[in-house]
Amino acid sequence: MTTHIIRATKAVREFSNLLSKVYYQGESFEIKRGKEVVAKLSPAMPTQKIHLSELRDFLFSLPALDKEDQTAFIRDTHDIRTTMKVPASKWD
Repeated sequence: MTTHIIRATKAVREFSNLLSKVYYQGESFEIKRGKEVVAKLSPAMPTQKIHLSELRDFLFSLPALDKEDQTAFIRDTHDIRTTMKVPASKWD
């Protein structure tokens, strides 16, 4: 997957074209305002299949949660597990 860095002004002027490149060609764009990347435009779904041997590297390439989000995630999953009623399964 190819990633391009473009200015916000260009992204505004060529938004429809950028969406086509993302959708049909699997390209990604980092959008800069001033000296800083402020947004990313990339395919919502992987454009190609990932082999099982590549899964670990793919998962590690995903953005990581910061400490605050990690704590919130752990708390939320704990709350869900303790309050959610699991329906009886006919397989038990």
